[in-house]
Amino acid sequence: MTAAAEIRCRREKREFFDRLAADWRRENHLTAADRDLILSTLSPSELARSGPILDLGGGAGRLAGFFRELGVRLPLLLDISVRMLKEVASLPIPRLQGDAH
Repeated sequence: MTAAAEIRCRREKREFFDRLAADWRRENHLTAADRDLILSTLSPSELARSGPILDLGGGAGRLAGFFRELGVRLPLLLDISVRMLKEVASLPIPRLQGDAH
């Protein structure tokens, strides 16, 4: 893929998720089964002792918010969509706009 094509692809992805942002937080919640799965995989005491945790592609912060509830000192939320990040402005979570590149 050419550099120009890669930039265009990233822009299209960002715009796609920007369009979804207003409804994303309302429509995407961690269920009890989601929480149970996380807790069966990651011990809350281990999470509380850990360093920063990066929620890559974290959208409206449902996972980072859950980590915060479990006592993680510094969950970091990274998402390609600025509008998604604005949806979590009320959460005390550092937010970064970008992608995995």
